[in-house]
Amino acid sequence: MREIKFRCYIEGLHKMFYVTPSSDYTLEFGNEIPILHIHCSDGVIDSIDVENLMQFTGLQDKHGVDIYEGDILSGLWGEQRSDKLKDKLIAAVIFYDGCFVIDWHIRRHKLDSADIGIRWRESGNFGKEWFYETTPLEIIGNIYESPELLKE
Repeated sequence: MREIKFRCYIEGLHKMFYVTPSSDYTLEFGNEIPILHIHCSDGVIDSIDVENLMQFTGLQDKHGVDIYEGDILSGLWGEQRSDKLKDKLIAAVIFYDGCFVIDWHIRRHKLDSADIGIRWRESGNFGKEWFYETTPLEIIGNIYESPELLKE
């Protein structure tokens, strides 16, 4: 079972806050917009409405770094079982249709093993199928602090 962790980006502060059981931050749900509470030893010192909330996927990249929604991943891709894994893949992690996926061009692929790469199948005409894979993926940024990475 994966650990439940969140992070949120507060645009007005230009800062990412990681909310874990051991952090100085808590999230309050129940309102239309979640609220981030910042704690100190004397109690809550600030509360901020959160619009950019991202959940931990339960996966890590090839360097062992936790992957969250909104992260931008990079790797190489190509046909499975070939030496042609040379095309660059840069994609954002999103939650779609009940699972975490990489949102890449017009495709969405389930993100289930970023540390060893991902594999997928596409069907074509006359029952033809193609099998693709990626190299292990790494986090190169996120959609809030480095959106320009998705424009490459």
